[in-house]
Amino acid sequence: VGELDLSLLDEESIEIAGDLEQPLGDVVDAAIVLMQSGERDSWVARAKMLLAEAPDTTEPAARASALLVISELFAMAGEDQPAEAAAREALELAPSSPLAHRQLRGIYANRREWEQLGDALTTEANVAPSPIAKAHSAYFGAEVLRLALSDLEGAGARLDKAQRAV
Repeated sequence: VGELDLSLLDEESIEIAGDLEQPLGDVVDAAIVLMQSGERDSWVARAKMLLAEAPDTTEPAARASALLVISELFAMAGEDQPAEAAAREALELAPSSPLAHRQLRGIYANRREWEQLGDALTTEANVAPSPIAKAHSAYFGAEVLRLALSDLEGAGARLDKAQRAV
């Protein structure tokens, strides 16, 4: 995604876009892009429709997969609460799913909820499917602890875990 051209937005969208934080530097929030293109409401409607038609809990794997898609649609539309609820339910249904852990940690990172992010990265490292993925989650967790929470001891422990993973 390129830079956001605010001249293409109407006044209300500019005000909304200005209120949204850009926690990851120059990255443009997907919700802004969806608002700019006039697609945000249709994405929310699509996520709600998919949620209504998602498999029930008698098919936990299928429901968890559907909930991850639904969570991502909500998250991209800037709807953090339903995105988190869908990701949490997916994680309850499929606790060993690396994607469910990754979805939830993405929500925490976007909201700058550092303690929850650190916890999510710990559990993500435990269920990651490969040594490299385990190391990545542990290292990312170490950096969250070091930079955002000033927990050097915890960061050191996570770095040790990252080294042991590979």
